[in-house]
Amino acid sequence: MNLARWIRRQPVPHALVCGDKRITIGEGHRRWADAVDAVFSSDAESVSAVAKDGSVLRVVQRADIDDAPTQEDADPGITDRQRELAQIAQIVADAYSTAHDHARENSASGYQLLAKFAELSFQRLAQIERAYGQLLAAHARALEADNSQGGLDGVVGDMVSRAMGVGSNGGNGKKEGSAP
Repeated sequence: MNLARWIRRQPVPHALVCGDKRITIGEGHRRWADAVDAVFSSDAESVSAVAKDGSVLRVVQRADIDDAPTQEDADPGITDRQRELAQIAQIVADAYSTAHDHARENSASGYQLLAKFAELSFQRLAQIERAYGQLLAAHARALEADNSQGGLDGVVGDMVSRAMGVGSNGGNGKKEGSAP
């Protein structure tokens, strides 16, 4: 029996138990290979696949595993120190991959918030522009109404005349309502 296929079989286990050693299945792309390597590094006679709640899903005896590496498969040029370093490198690579995924998710949510902020800002700016246009139109209508009633020209002319000491009666020096 192939151990990797046995581990991936449905329902997929949360962890493997080899004797007194519990091996949690990770999240990285090498999670299955890492689990298989961890099982083969133990010397337990049986392997139990357990669910997240701790219930046993299935059990296999070590003698039934066909793809167990033999000592002949191991490369004699690779030391135990190099294997440990390779495992550490794999752990670092998985951590980097996980951190990259988290950063991608966080930046995506940040960009969504930024887009929402920009959308709200543009909506508010459009409302302000609309209100300003309505204010200008109302002001223009008020000026037209004043002009049609002798409005602005009359008001400005009257102010200039009063400033020069001339009455509003056309500049004859007589005050309105006074006798000739």
